[in-house]
Amino acid sequence: MMTAEGEFIEVHEPISKEKAWMLTQHEQLTALEHVTEDEHGIRNPKTLGGKLRARLSRADSEQIQKPGGDSHKEIDSY
Repeated sequence: MMTAEGEFIEVHEPISKEKAWMLTQHEQLTALEHVTEDEHGIRNPKTLGGKLRARLSRADSEQIQKPGGDSHKEIDSY
């Protein structure tokens, strides 16, 4: 919110349980692991692409963990 003087103020408002569920209902994915050999010990010919895919997956999967249980009550107390 911006005041008449041009100052910005952050307004904290509690959110409904429905909105909290909507924001946290998604499944959190884990990173892919890079595999250089298959289960028979045969080297993977697509190693370079696999390394890149695993690195991008690791970067994309670094997320803030979902709040669990009663953590929303602690936040609402502010």
